[in-house]
Amino acid sequence: MATFFEVGPFPYSYLLVAGGGGGGSGTANTGNNGGGAGAGGLVTSAGILASGTFTITIGAGGVGGVLAGLSSPSTNGSDSIFGDVDAVGGGRGGDRGDDSTGTNALRDGGDGGSGGGGAAYDSQGRYGDGGAGTSGQGNDGDDASGGDAGGGGGSGAASTSKTGGAGTASSISGSSVTYASGGTSEGGGSDGAVNSGDGGNSPLASDPGQGKTGGSGIFIFALPVRAFVSFSAGVTQTSAVVGANIVYTVTETDPGSTVTIG
Repeated sequence: MATFFEVGPFPYSYLLVAGGGGGGSGTANTGNNGGGAGAGGLVTSAGILASGTFTITIGAGGVGGVLAGLSSPSTNGSDSIFGDVDAVGGGRGGDRGDDSTGTNALRDGGDGGSGGGGAAYDSQGRYGDGGAGTSGQGNDGDDASGGDAGGGGGSGAASTSKTGGAGTASSISGSSVTYASGGTSEGGGSDGAVNSGDGGNSPLASDPGQGKTGGSGIFIFALPVRAFVSFSAGVTQTSAVVGANIVYTVTETDPGSTVTIG
């Protein structure tokens, strides 16, 4: 049987998440730790979409800092893009460094989709500020204070302690999944989950020095079953029927990737 496709515009909805920032370097549970990283910016929308070809980019997670005098600092996550919509990469966690003089040994959390937490250098009495989040996409990271580095902001809430800010639950894929949570400065043991947009954690006491990598971003969108959709080469995606729609989940892209709709 032939398949017939309708011509747009179409009702649609989407979730776009940027890469989370990389966790700050430090030595967990000593008062001299790096900050948790901010989550990648999270954007959701629903409306009517005209036919066209749109740029798509999935942002990578930021790299965790290395405890080596800030010679290898943490980095922000990369932006995720759909057409003219830009989800901002998560802010890096502040790096504690290992310079005993205190010179260049402390960094504030980075600004981003959500801001990274500030580093703590308690033995020097120095504390970094949390980075700022992007309005409508995320929240602020926490300032370091009282011997504790700050947690990274999440898409659902700012960080107000060592624990990262809460993420945002979405059921666009057909089941509830939480995206874009902030990284902790309490010493998280793992990198941010792939395609989560989570901020990277600062090091464990058992694994001092290296901050954790942020989770990469994701793009999920839903269109009516009879909407024509095609992707350029280099796009990694899956699709599934959810109710009256097909839900497309894009997890990786090459430079210059596009999606054509209608």
